[in-house]
Amino acid sequence: MNRTICQGETYSFNNQLLTTNGNYSTVYTTSYGCDSTVALNQEVVNTNNTITMANNGLQANTIAGATYQWVDCSNNNTPISQQTGSMFVPSVGGNYAVITTLNGCSSISNCIASTVGIQEISKVFQLYPNPATTSINVEFSNNTNMKSISIVNNLGQIIYTTKNINAPISIENLANGVYYIHCTASDNTNYYKPFTVLK
Repeated sequence: MNRTICQGETYSFNNQLLTTNGNYSTVYTTSYGCDSTVALNQEVVNTNNTITMANNGLQANTIAGATYQWVDCSNNNTPISQQTGSMFVPSVGGNYAVITTLNGCSSISNCIASTVGIQEISKVFQLYPNPATTSINVEFSNNTNMKSISIVNNLGQIIYTTKNINAPISIENLANGVYYIHCTASDNTNYYKPFTVLK
């Protein structure tokens, strides 16, 4: 017999919980002493997806036959209207993910931060030193109400987040390269600035 399951699901067969593709078989003995072999061909539908920054937008890993729906992670994963391709170019910066569906199976990717559409606003915050070696300081203007600070790598992935907006941020574990400070205000407006780690 053939069976299809979604990735992350299990199927019980001969007291085994099967989670992977494969051909399985077992022999049952009837009450009359006869043997009966049951064969199982299991296929696992893989909809797990990854996102990379590409061509000023976000690119999902393309899966043949799959459909896509981009969502706004900062708004309870609300679907974004008409954004149903594997490529998404945000009109504003924010945190986004993609729901990939194939053969009735769906999964959502990790959220990824995009700076597309965000202009650097120097009056909102300053960061120093830049380049930095061990720590970086973020200093806000007096009328700015921020609720969190994150560090975003060049793939758009959030690698650190803190709500302690007044403390220096350690970067001792970061490799040399360009990163972004991502600040989120109380009204969910996002601000970004690049900085360089140079050791």
